[in-house]
Amino acid sequence: MLLVALNNIRPVFVRGAWQVVFGFGLIHGFGFASVLADLGLPDAALIPTLAAFNLGIEAGQLVIVALLLPALHALRGLRVYRQAVMPALSTIIAIVAAVWFLQRV
Repeated sequence: MLLVALNNIRPVFVRGAWQVVFGFGLIHGFGFASVLADLGLPDAALIPTLAAFNLGIEAGQLVIVALLLPALHALRGLRVYRQAVMPALSTIIAIVAAVWFLQRV
């Protein structure tokens, strides 16, 4: 999330950004898997629990995207959006992501 937010402000990954996001998402998912494994679930319950948890997270993210994307898509052509709104929102996201990263390290 931090890398994507910073890339919105100052693009480094212009081509292939989705692959970078996918890779970090995969690493992020492995982090959740390790937390669920530490809960002491029986081996037979680990995969279904992890799958259900990840599907729930993905469904929640899809709802947020479905609600916000139409408005953001409509605004993207506006100069004020490109110069003020998007950098401000990306900065807020970068700060939150940096704090979460530091808390976990």
